[in-house]
Amino acid sequence: MRSFFCFPPAATQKLSDGKFTIRFADYHSGLKDQSGRSLGYSSFKLGISWLRNWFVSLGRKYNVNPIIFGGIYVGAIPFFTLCVAWIIRNLRRKKSIVLPVLAASFFFISAYLYLLIVGRDISVWVYVFIVAMAGFGVVSTVRKIRAQAARSGQA
Repeated sequence: MRSFFCFPPAATQKLSDGKFTIRFADYHSGLKDQSGRSLGYSSFKLGISWLRNWFVSLGRKYNVNPIIFGGIYVGAIPFFTLCVAWIIRNLRRKKSIVLPVLAASFFFISAYLYLLIVGRDISVWVYVFIVAMAGFGVVSTVRKIRAQAARSGQA
């Protein structure tokens, strides 16, 4: 049977050997229009579309629900902020800050804990990133608390 497509001999050889794979990428029709006006596809919409595709790809890549991951990530922000306020209040009253620091740390890394518990096929860089973020969170939180304590001590 003769094919309607003419492939170069090197491509035909790779296809028959199974060494050639075909991958598909998402296509954004807004990329055709460089002005971003005729199709109504602005650079903002392109950015949002890219972000949405990246976010959903996390779900496919790590076998997690991206809505749950995003909900935990965004939902933890106010609780983290409240915990930092709790830490500052306890510092001013000269009470223990162990519990509020533990709570703030938990809310800071809660979405990534979900990724570690539920996810599969997680790359090493994700673990490194989580450890780096946790370390950064601890260092920045301690700096903020010390600065606030110094300001309240001067008042």
